[in-house]
Amino acid sequence: MTTKGHEGSWVTIDVGYVDPQRRSCALCGRPLARRIWRENVEGHMREFCEPAHVALYRDYWLPLYGAGAATASSEPRLPT
Repeated sequence: MTTKGHEGSWVTIDVGYVDPQRRSCALCGRPLARRIWRENVEGHMREFCEPAHVALYRDYWLPLYGAGAATASSEPRLPT
């Protein structure tokens, strides 16, 4: 699914109460609970609270801070 020219998609994630994963928007830091917008930005899969934040991330965050300044919680964690 694409929205407003973005190449990402809405993803519904499972909520685990025994081993909760704390996820937050890569731009604003808002906690992400169940439905997240996931998009590949600069070769990294990032998670956002809404598609509009992808454009802000590309146009504002990346030129100002660079790709390495993303928060650790914005990186999806794979099950071990």
